[in-house]
Amino acid sequence: MIDGAIRIETFGLEGQRQQLAQHGPGEFFGAYPAPTVHRAEIGTLAESTLLRAEATKIAELVAADAEIGAGMARLLARQLDRALDRMVARTTYSAAGRVYAELLALADGRERIAPPPRVTTLALSANTTRETASRAIAALIGGASSAVMKANW
Repeated sequence: MIDGAIRIETFGLEGQRQQLAQHGPGEFFGAYPAPTVHRAEIGTLAESTLLRAEATKIAELVAADAEIGAGMARLLARQLDRALDRMVARTTYSAAGRVYAELLALADGRERIAPPPRVTTLALSANTTRETASRAIAALIGGASSAVMKANW
């Protein structure tokens, strides 16, 4: 990815879309080290610019140049780390907890998420329904309102 954002999705057992991964600028996605057929859909989240290369050519470059190999190892290790985080969230968090985890990831240490995510997109990222994501957000808003009212008393 040179610029933009893409999401890789598939359909679960019950026909619900499930996000497998999301990639942004500077990331690698696709077949490696050999060409293969993917069993998922790739969709853009924003206007995107991609650099395309044959899997075998990339593998040859990685094998021939230690710096390129180290860079590829860092990229793939970061992606594996994010995939493991998603697996842990899916198996240990409640649906609302997954929504909150996605919001924290979007905030990335900032106090504001801009632009605000669409509820449907947030639900897909959290592997839950739009209704569940909406209720989780409403609970956050309600909790924040209560805290402000208590502070003013």
